Amino acid sequence: MGHKPCAQLKTCGRREWLTASDPDALTQVLPVVYDFGLGREVLYTTKLALFELLRTRSLRLFWRIGGDESQSGSPAMDSRLDISGDESKVFELIEDLKRNSTDVQRAATAELRLLARHRENRMVIANCGAISLLVGLLHSTDPKTQENAVTALLNLSLSDNKIAIANAYAIDPLIHVLKTGNPEAQENSAATLLSLSVTEENKLQIGRSGAIGPLVELLANGTLRGKKDAVSALYNLSTSRENKVRIVQAGAMSHLVELMNPATGMVDKAVAVLANLATIPEGRNAIGQNGGIFVLVEVVELGSARGKENAAAALLQMCKNSGRFCSLVLQEGAVPPLVALSQFGTPRAKEKARALLNCFQNQGYLHSGRSL
Repeated sequence: MGHKPCAQLKTCGRREWLTASDPDALTQVLPVVYDFGLGREVLYTTKLALFELLRTRSLRLFWRIGGDESQSGSPAMDSRLDISGDESKVFELIEDLKRNSTDVQRAATAELRLLARHRENRMVIANCGAISLLVGLLHSTDPKTQENAVTALLNLSLSDNKIAIANAYAIDPLIHVLKTGNPEAQENSAATLLSLSVTEENKLQIGRSGAIGPLVELLANGTLRGKKDAVSALYNLSTSRENKVRIVQAGAMSHLVELMNPATGMVDKAVAVLANLATIPEGRNAIGQNGGIFVLVEVVELGSARGKENAAAALLQMCKNSGRFCSLVLQEGAVPPLVALSQFGTPRAKEKARALLNCFQNQGYLHSGRSL
């Protein structure tokens, strides 16, 4: 891949192109920029190139604007990640978020994204007022700025900022990113909604704001990571009855059944959602209509310990409410794996398996010979 020039400097009668593939050269630019009074756009273009390099190489480094002037000629990278005693640094970045320059906003969101990876920085960033500005940039027309902003919010949400993010009216803009962002932005938007949905109030607001449809779309057509984020978010949302109905109505069931293929690595998450959806009539009908009974029986036989628990719980909900579903479950050969689960499963799995076998017996299926 060729070297893309990121800035052109004219110093001491020489004009040189800096390339985004040379981190050492990039880290030496800022002293030149400041010494010769060059424009802020050159500074931010250079910073952006280095931020992209740091991100793709997963280096946990902290870039200080202006460099460390006490060490002339040293690189402007600082491995000190704790900014808890330096709010002025964050206030600088917040001022940059307010500027009308796309390059400046992109660089500032990139730096906040990196800083917010670290727990000790998150409350500082939040307390300085960055959250509302980052929320506003979720509507940025620059894809990279939007991606940086949503990822910074995701990182901030991993600490005690969930209520503050929701109170900054972030849910609707996050749904906007979920619908319109690049793949990484969509994934991180879903992950942020997952993080916010741990509180009951947010869970209901997310469902009522229209997030479930885009999450189901990501479940159907997203990247592998996007699907994982979507199914995890749907699981959290599916603990609310009104969200269960929305998830079924959005057409999630067929995609959840597809994810129960072991090759996806998402069987346990998909089964957990099905177990929640099986508690409502719409969910039970959708499971039956989309081939879910067969895969649930398969998980009871071959799944993980947690998967077996949730599959048995889903089947129990199906069968105790419908003789027709009882018959269909038995036709799939459920009795032998349920007997094994009732003897060797986890305590919860044993309970569900025994209740399911009792359900068959109470409805006369185990005595009539129809199931064997």
